[in-house]
Amino acid sequence: MKPQSVIDRIDNALEDLEERLPAPLAAPIGLQRAVAERATDSAQAAASQTGRSASKVADVASSAARTVIGTARWTLRSTAKVAATAQRTITGQARAQGRRVADTVGGEASKLASRAAEAGAEAGRRATGAVDAATAAVESDTPLTNESLDDLSKDELYRRARAQGIDGRSNMTKSELVDAIAETSTPASA
Repeated sequence: MKPQSVIDRIDNALEDLEERLPAPLAAPIGLQRAVAERATDSAQAAASQTGRSASKVADVASSAARTVIGTARWTLRSTAKVAATAQRTITGQARAQGRRVADTVGGEASKLASRAAEAGAEAGRRATGAVDAATAAVESDTPLTNESLDDLSKDELYRRARAQGIDGRSNMTKSELVDAIAETSTPASA
């Protein structure tokens, strides 16, 4: 036999009392028992409904949480992929720009080296011509002519004018320096 709850024992005691009382006195007790039973049933139904509703709310909340977590994971993965792609793109662009700059600098350096070589060769030709003219003048005991002096640069002519002590040399043009040096190099007439 199953032990009775307090409510069951009270219910049984009221039922016994109701059966022993005359009908006019037992009717209010029966009515009170019916109201109490109905209230208990309603409370149990409400509690059951509340439990089911709470369970549904918990299920919806759990589902929403899983959805939010899944969306967050997807967003993080997508963001990481976009960042990786952007990093690869930027690295590739930087490498390409570096190659373009290196090619440009290399080409310009080559052009400058070529120009420097040409200028050096020209300076060498001029120096050789001037040395040849000076050597020929010394060996032939002939003074330097305006033609041989024209091959010299203005700086070289200025140095020669200074060596010969020509006054006003700093204000002279190249042709004036050539004339002044030629005059001082010409032997005096006898």
